[in-house]
Amino acid sequence: MSTVQEIEDAIEALPQEEFFKIAGWMSERFSTTWDRQIEDDIRTGRLDDFATEALAEFDTGLTRPFPEHAKCKKKCGEAALRASLRPLRSWREIEK
Repeated sequence: MSTVQEIEDAIEALPQEEFFKIAGWMSERFSTTWDRQIEDDIRTGRLDDFATEALAEFDTGLTRPFPEHAKCKKKCGEAALRASLRPLRSWREIEK
């Protein structure tokens, strides 16, 4: 299989169980690839301007907290949710 169309056709022909396996694999692959890209963008400074702008807006009161989501609150707990929403005082904290 060398073309996207051939791969799509093969996926269409899969039994449901195999389709779900490949869908899970694709989802994981997408997440991993996205995470690597974001990490690379942070490391190379491509997001510094955005971070500086966001922190300036936060410091001047132009932001508001995310609404708490009931499912997240149950899954990760109140303390973890609040810790994840705390503002970053330095964009470089992400690199740690």
